[in-house]
Amino acid sequence: MSGDDYRQILERALENGDDDKVLAAFRVLDTTARLEHLPATVLARLAQVLQRQRLFLEAASALRLAAQKAAEPEQEAAAGWLLRAACLLLGSAARPELGRELARRLAAEPDGSGSVAAARHLLTLLDTNNHRGLRRFFEQQGLEPPADTAAGDTPAPAEQRTTSGAASFLSRQREKSWVTKLLPGLLVLFLAAWLSGLLLRDRLGGVTETRRELLAEPRQAEIAAPRPVQLRHGDWNLVLRPRFSYHICGLVVHVNTYAMLGLRFQDFYERDLCMIWGENVSSRTYSAPGISFTHHGNTCFVHWSGPIGFRMQQLSNTHVFSLDEKLRAALARIRAGDQVCLDGKLVDVSAVPRRAPAGTMPAPVRLKTSTTRTDTGNGACEIMLVERLQVLARANRFWRLLNGVGFWGAMLLALLWLGNQLLRR
Repeated sequence: MSGDDYRQILERALENGDDDKVLAAFRVLDTTARLEHLPATVLARLAQVLQRQRLFLEAASALRLAAQKAAEPEQEAAAGWLLRAACLLLGSAARPELGRELARRLAAEPDGSGSVAAARHLLTLLDTNNHRGLRRFFEQQGLEPPADTAAGDTPAPAEQRTTSGAASFLSRQREKSWVTKLLPGLLVLFLAAWLSGLLLRDRLGGVTETRRELLAEPRQAEIAAPRPVQLRHGDWNLVLRPRFSYHICGLVVHVNTYAMLGLRFQDFYERDLCMIWGENVSSRTYSAPGISFTHHGNTCFVHWSGPIGFRMQQLSNTHVFSLDEKLRAALARIRAGDQVCLDGKLVDVSAVPRRAPAGTMPAPVRLKTSTTRTDTGNGACEIMLVERLQVLARANRFWRLLNGVGFWGAMLLALLWLGNQLLRR
């Protein structure tokens, strides 16, 4: 069949309202570059069908071609075709640059026809970011408004109108932003990393090799002439009475952080380290399926089931604090699974609060350190003034890194999302 045959098929299909045959003939004529031979009125009617079929870019092209081919009596209709083509490009066809340029060309026409005036009004709405006006304008044309008109309902203030072109560009760039497109998936990824690290960063099963220093019993020696240490710490006046020099190497099985729990003595020792050594380490009982370590209050508990053979004499709960700021920070980084050596002094503590209710005397708090590893219950915890910390090995490095990366990555993405939302207002 020749091009003239398909032209006749197209025109008959338009007369009969057969959109399927119109589309079939259109594709042949478009492929063979014969659309330009169609009369302007036929092209305009074809554009209506293409628009109904949601072929918006093709409909806009047909309308532009119709306007170019329009004869003198059709000039007013041609202006309307150009206006509709500009609206399609700005809205459904998502070609805002082409649509704006087409509207400018139409608005520059010297005549004052209704379509030319409408094009000028459209440009004013675009330049002032008047989203409500744009939606109303497109509704009057029976078309879908541009996607970014949902960003607001009011025109831009007068002082911002000179920069509306840049604002429009930035708006389009935000629509293409990787933050907008990738944020949900990345946020899920970072949250999964954070939760995985949080669950696995303290697992004792991650301790695969232990240092030989952990096999030895803690050592202590009585101090002949102890000198009390007086200091102010937080809301307390403290007197520390050293009793023994003390050295312990152990595997940390649980950490109790007073600042997080809001416990009573958080102001002068920040944490407890529950540690094991000796046969509890060499036999790897700490990684047995039926064993667990927890803190309740300021006491460390171990629970197990089955024939594990755990030695309670080789577990201690040590209340640690230090007078050195850097050492306190290093102690704060200790987590379950780390292998550490601590040197310092076992001390008794007398603490007097610096503030008391009006009309009352501050009541002192006296705490005695344990000096043997065989005691149990209240008073069985060591109170240690740490003077030296040696980290022999850290466990679960990957999971701790994953936990940190996941947490800070999620925080960064949350800030990016918030900034993106503020920019879109």
